[in-house]
Amino acid sequence: MPPRRATGSLLSPPWLALHVLTVAAVIGMAWLGWWQATSVAEPAPATAAATPADVTVLQPGPQLADSIGVRVRLEGEYLPQTFTVPGRPGGGADTAGSLVVSPLDTGALVVPVVRGWLPQDVEVTPPAPTGRQQVTGVVAGVEADSDARVPPGSAADPAVLPALTSTLLLQRVDAAPSRLALGLVVAERTAAADETAGLQPAPAPSRDVDGVAGWRHLSYAAQWWVFAVAAVVFWVSAVRQHRVERAAGRSEDAGADATRR
Repeated sequence: MPPRRATGSLLSPPWLALHVLTVAAVIGMAWLGWWQATSVAEPAPATAAATPADVTVLQPGPQLADSIGVRVRLEGEYLPQTFTVPGRPGGGADTAGSLVVSPLDTGALVVPVVRGWLPQDVEVTPPAPTGRQQVTGVVAGVEADSDARVPPGSAADPAVLPALTSTLLLQRVDAAPSRLALGLVVAERTAAADETAGLQPAPAPSRDVDGVAGWRHLSYAAQWWVFAVAAVVFWVSAVRQHRVERAAGRSEDAGADATRR
């Protein structure tokens, strides 16, 4: 079977369509990479001037984790559960203490709220306030298993969480999994009773709570740029192949003409 000959010039309609498609793809993927590296990777700091959002805009499950760094306002009643998370620094203190966490039932969601940080020398953990509460804080992501800190003798205590992982929260919080927000809200200030009991405000979380989100976004940006380069390489390869086939076709035609003569 003779080789397929390339017909038409690089300015024929099919080739013009390929040129336009390649340019559009390169521009689109280059822009997506730039957007991923800048707009998405930049942290959105939660400042006191930010407008508090109502928690009803947040849905159950992982979507709360999509709002990390957002300042929210919750209203509801605390469940009769209080957990401590040991081995956590707080408030600029050099010594370790414990985070104090209580689930807040807002009606639509049960949100684990980091009520504050308890110094190591305070032995009694203050229970959650009773009655209707309003909490303003910043959304944070759950921790990983590697963040676990378990002091001796506390492993069997159900009120002690080695880490604020989604698995432990689902196991320990008295709420249906469909209602439990898989994320945290770190309260901006402690209640008066908590402050009297020695509870201090917990450090505000950053948007990049897992320490790798920025690198993850940069890797996504790099992938878009690699796709853009791949589109250019494909276009160059197609054009080169077209020229080779046309040159081969012209050579074959010239040989045929010489034979006929």
